[in-house]
This record gives sequence, C-alpha cells and structure tokens, in this order.
Amino acid sequence: KKKKKSKKKEERSDSSGDDDEFQDSGQAPVVDMGYDMPGGLDSDDEGHDKQGLGMDEEASRLNIDISKPLKADEVLPSIKQYERKSRYEIEEEDRKRKKKEKKDKEDKKEGEEEGEKIVLDGEEIDGNEGWTNAELAEKDELLAEGFSSWNKKDFSTFKSACERHGRNAFDSIAQELESKSAEDVKRYSEAFWSLGPARLGNWDAIEKQIEKGESKIQKRQEFMNAVKRKVEKYANPWQQLKFQYGNAKGKAFTEEEDRFIVCMTHQLGYGRWEELKYEIRRSWNFRFDWFIKSRTPKELEARFKQLVRLIEKELETEDAGGKRKPTAPAPAAAASASKKARK
Repeated sequence: KKKKKSKKKEERSDSSGDDDEFQDSGQAPVVDMGYDMPGGLDSDDEGHDKQGLGMDEEASRLNIDISKPLKADEVLPSIKQYERKSRYEIEEEDRKRKKKEKKDKEDKKEGEEEGEKIVLDGEEIDGNEGWTNAELAEKDELLAEGFSSWNKKDFSTFKSACERHGRNAFDSIAQELESKSAEDVKRYSEAFWSLGPARLGNWDAIEKQIEKGESKIQKRQEFMNAVKRKVEKYANPWQQLKFQYGNAKGKAFTEEEDRFIVCMTHQLGYGRWEELKYEIRRSWNFRFDWFIKSRTPKELEARFKQLVRLIEKELETEDAGGKRKPTAPAPAAAASASKKARK
C-alpha cells in the first residue's frame, strides 16, 4: 500500500510540473479529447499511415496543421465550426464544386474543338469598328437576306392592310405602304407567314385579327355577288327591280328608295357610303324627299344590309327550285289601299 501511494504522489508531482512548464511557456497543454476526431485525426502515427490522404483532407477542411502537436485552443474552435455545419451545407458545397469542375472541363473541351483564337484587338478589329472581316461579311449577308428597309411603322401598316384587303392583295397593300412595291410586299408577306409563328410572341392575336378582317371581306363579296345576280335579272333595274319584303318592309323607306340604294351601291362598290349619300342628295328623284336626303352613311349601310338579306333569301328559294309565294296584305292595309284608289 505504501508503494502504491508513493507512485501516485510521483505521478501527481510530474503532471503538476508539466503544467508549470506550459504556464511558463505561455502555450496551451496537449489534451486528450476523449472521442475520435473526424477522419481519424485523433489516431496515432500508425492510424495516420492507414488513413492516408483522407486524413489530410479532413485536416485541411478543419484548417488544422497536423504536422505539429494538436492543442486544445487550436482544435476546439475548428471542431465546433465543423459540427455547426449542417449536412445540407456540406452537400451543397460539394455540389457546387463538382458543377464548377464540370463546367471547366466543358469549356476546355469546347476550346479544343474550336481550335480558333478569338481576336480581341488588332488592326483588323480597329479598321472594321470592332468586327473581324469574317464577321463583317456574315453581317452583310444576313442584312441582304433580311428586310433592313422595313421599320416598325411599315410592319404595323402591313398588318392593318392585310386586315382590310386580305393577305394576298399585294397591290392594295403596296399602295398603303407607298415606298414599297408589290414584289417587295410579296417577299415580305412570305417571310411574315412562314416565320411569324416562331418569332412573334403575340402571333395568335395578329393572326386572329387578320382572319377576322378577311372574313368581313368574304362577307362583303357575298353581298355584292347576291346584288349582282339580282340586278342582272332586269333590263332596267333602276325602275323594274322589286323586292319580296314579306313582313320586313318597314315604314321608313319606300321601294323606290330601296331600289336606288341597291342599284347605286352595285355601281359604286361596297363601303362607299359617303359617295352614296352624295348621289342621293344630287338625284332629281329625291329633290323633295327630305327623309332619304337626311340619312347618315351608317343608316344607309344598315339599310343596304337589310335589303341584301332579303335578296339572299329570295335567291336561296330560287336555287332550291321553288318560288316564294307573295304574302297577302293585311286587311287594314288592303282597305286603306282601296280607299286611296277610289279617291
């Protein structure tokens, strides 16, 4: 027992002497952490040889110099900082590093495949205002293939003209553009309809607008074809043309006024309502008819459309192989007509 007690006293005196030495030198003592360091940093020399490069990587990640004895004031902050990092942050760093390495490899591979040196300065660049001769030639070629003389205003006018006249009315569209010929408009139209769906973000709205205008043009053409068939039935339509009103005659317009509206519109063309109003005002047939002379162009257009619908119904009946039976006048209307005849 006495021997054991004496050994313990000696060990205590040795440890206290070591502490005094460290205190005198101002350095922190080397401590046993009580658990394994990440990657075996806590192992002995034999373990260090077994771990190899993995141990070096862990030490570099923790910013620890393993060539010197590890001290508590150096190791503990690094370990705490490492443990505070979540698993996601570590994986994110690895992912970014791998992504950067992959990008560097791809850039290096592309550079090797191209095998061309990019010229950033020199007489060629200075003389062509920042372009190489090859780039300048390519630029001129692309401008020749494109439409450098067309601007945004021309583009808007082209869309509106297609809506009013139809996509294939190149002469009418060229008249609205003024500075462009029919051949220029045709070439531009081919590129517009072939490349528009892929290059214009609002292509659906543009196409819908033009198709709506073309449907109106088609409807107008159908109106004029019906009027032409009706007028050509009579030798003198200005006096002989008649309408099968049925119950849709109305009280405002007379048959003579309707006849003049249809015949004059057939002569002038659809849509020229201002000219139709002028012809009505200068006609001697209506010199005392204030009602027809005071009608606006919109009212004349609406009346013409009503008459065309009557004509279309009449032509449909004829095409079906039957004739429309004239409707008998109402009793009150027949009585008033007979009284007028007597007077």
